[in-house]
Amino acid sequence: MKVDFNKIDNVNATLTISLVEDDYRAEYKKTLNEMGRQRPMKGFRPGHMPAALLQKVYGGQAMSRVVDRMVSKALQDYIINNKINVLGEPMLNENTKVDLMTEKEFSFTFDLGLSPEINVAVDKNLSIPHYTITVTEQMIDDNVANDRKRYGREVPGELSEEDSHLTGSLTELDENGDPLEGGITVEKAMIVPQQSFDSAQRDRLVAVKVGDEIIINPKEIAGDSRSRLASLLDRDYEEVKDNTSDFKFTVSEIMVTEPAEMNQEFFDEVLGKDVATTEEEYRGKIREHLATALAREADYRFDIDARAAIMQQAGELELPEAFLKRYFVSVNEGATAEKIDEEFEQARPALRWQLVEGHLMEQFGIKIESADLLEMARQISRDQLAQYGLANAPEDIVDNYAHRILEDERMSRDIRDRARTEKLFAAIREAVTLEEKEVSVDEFNALYQQPQAATDEVAFTTADDE
Repeated sequence: MKVDFNKIDNVNATLTISLVEDDYRAEYKKTLNEMGRQRPMKGFRPGHMPAALLQKVYGGQAMSRVVDRMVSKALQDYIINNKINVLGEPMLNENTKVDLMTEKEFSFTFDLGLSPEINVAVDKNLSIPHYTITVTEQMIDDNVANDRKRYGREVPGELSEEDSHLTGSLTELDENGDPLEGGITVEKAMIVPQQSFDSAQRDRLVAVKVGDEIIINPKEIAGDSRSRLASLLDRDYEEVKDNTSDFKFTVSEIMVTEPAEMNQEFFDEVLGKDVATTEEEYRGKIREHLATALAREADYRFDIDARAAIMQQAGELELPEAFLKRYFVSVNEGATAEKIDEEFEQARPALRWQLVEGHLMEQFGIKIESADLLEMARQISRDQLAQYGLANAPEDIVDNYAHRILEDERMSRDIRDRARTEKLFAAIREAVTLEEKEVSVDEFNALYQQPQAATDEVAFTTADDE
């Protein structure tokens, strides 16, 4: 068997595998006899079919199976042994024509898309901003206020707020603002101002008192929510879907949230049992939680700046475009060359990053283990449970939730991607020089108002540039 590698340019090559009869004769005969034993014809015992008949019946299948197996192995072995970094999968050259039934010597040419050479230096000469976002007393105060409201209790109130629950009667009005004869009336309707789709309607429901009469429009309050409109008017949606009337809302009850008292029960509900026993300790824990959350935001920003810096070093990266477009058409059902042409430019930045990411993963020796996936799933579980009010869920609950997440194929794939990204940028943080900057939340948020192109140009420097 002969294998010829021909590098056409930096990112395209062909690999030709040639076979003569001596290469496959023994394997062909062995495969043909096996097929005769496994698929005996009527009138012949397994393995005793005449050679001429055996070849006539199974010769084509046997030859196809042997040649395919030998060519595939030779192709794979050559790529691995010669450490050729290919993109996608090798594809049979369109000019390759082989007749297995009549020819004795075969030649298969495969097109290869090669990974471009990647030159990036992720080391201490590369300086990238790393932000620390200041936790202010006001941020702690706001967080405390939100906690107290979340764990508070509803009590009758004198004046409505955005999150109050208002109960009252609804009466449909005609175009003159008078009660509509035969119109809809609801004796006990409940409205929460902040749930109103329309801000003008929401404003009308804030700062009202029991006994006040307000003109509102249920259709504008509900917006596109079918269930909210049906619930508000106590009718099936189909019955009221076209109703655009104003209604008089007479307030009979206002329930407001009374903030929870700052006591041990409250501390335990928010943080977990005995995590804090005084207001000072409680506020200290809130500061820690805020700092942790803001550190995640800062790490995310670091990832953006680091990626921009590295990609600027990498440059445009030459890609085997024609090969990749043909490959994408072959692996995407329903895709056409025209559609791929349209989408390729949009996909180019992601393709470039995937190549650089793979290069860096190899450079840093990063591998994703099952323990990495489980830890990432645990982190996601903690975040989701916290959203449900279980900020300090027991570890067995977190573990069970994490394992369920990993059983979902799509979620598991997403978690693998996140774990890879987290490990890679953790390695990058260790490798580069961090330009530490302390900023306020407003200053940090302003970074996202800058055009990305400008960020790519000024957010990082190298030692050679200074």
